[in-house]
Amino acid sequence: MKRFPRSLEMIRNIDRDFPKTTERILVDANVLLFLACPLGGYEKKKIMAYSRFLNSVRKSKIKLYFTSLILSEFSNRWLRLEFESYRNVNPHVTPKDFKSSFRVSHEYQAALRDIYHAIRFQVLAFAQPIDDHFEKLNIDDFFHPGLDINDGHSVELAKLEGLSILTDDADFAVARKSVDVWTWNRRMIALK
Repeated sequence: MKRFPRSLEMIRNIDRDFPKTTERILVDANVLLFLACPLGGYEKKKIMAYSRFLNSVRKSKIKLYFTSLILSEFSNRWLRLEFESYRNVNPHVTPKDFKSSFRVSHEYQAALRDIYHAIRFQVLAFAQPIDDHFEKLNIDDFFHPGLDINDGHSVELAKLEGLSILTDDADFAVARKSVDVWTWNRRMIALK
């Protein structure tokens, strides 16, 4: 695998490239979902690629981070996947019934336990929380064309903290001039 200096901001292929041991990486919610959430029906090759990369990174003592906002995205997406499953076995439940029907169900409580265990015993096993320094960030900078506000927040935090980002979200391609983006996403890698 090639090692690149931090100063070359670009999209990095996690199958070919490897971060310097001094690199610090912010792990996006979609990668956490691939590794911990059994419901997404994610492509096995994708899961294996991110799993291999994270195992290699951990062995090299490279620091991995997540924010509370990323955990919120991870949890909310998992709950929405659980809700889709719940609706499949309860056809009378509509998308509007998330709070009134699903949140009071045993399935919701079970999902919360699963999410807690995934965070506690999987996510925290390889990554650590990082303060998002919201008071130091300019909210105007969260609004990058092509990124949602949460992803814009991650880019701005990465710039402030000197982090790169590990993601499969092709939207982050617009941030490649601002921060290094590590990915297995073929569409993003083609932009190199």
